[in-house]
Amino acid sequence: FEKARRRFKSAQKIQALARGVLCRKRMSAFRARKVEAATTIQRIFRGHRLRCRNREKDYLKQTVKCQSAIRTYLVRCRRFHLIAKVIMMQRSWRRWLRFIPEAERRRRSARWKERREAARTIQQGYRESGMHAEEASG
Repeated sequence: FEKARRRFKSAQKIQALARGVLCRKRMSAFRARKVEAATTIQRIFRGHRLRCRNREKDYLKQTVKCQSAIRTYLVRCRRFHLIAKVIMMQRSWRRWLRFIPEAERRRRSARWKERREAARTIQQGYRESGMHAEEASG
């Protein structure tokens, strides 16, 4: 009877060890699947985040290029209009020199200087009278 009992206990121990090995194997596989799933989720999320960032960077680059092109266009237009005005002033001056005689130019210049001096005198008198200060406060 004692021998059978020892055999039974030995069998129980062997079975417990085998069950432990099998359980640890299953738990290890289960844990490995969980870790693999978590790694896959992280990999997918990081790839998504990277693509979003790259898309945003590309959008910003395109925005900067567009703004640069618009600024270039505006500067070119502004320069074109400035050059057109300069050319117009040059034409007027050259026409003035060509068609208006020297004596007439001197006469007009002197008249312009007199008018400017008269305006200056009027403004100085007005400023000294103090009337503008009363109008501003009243």
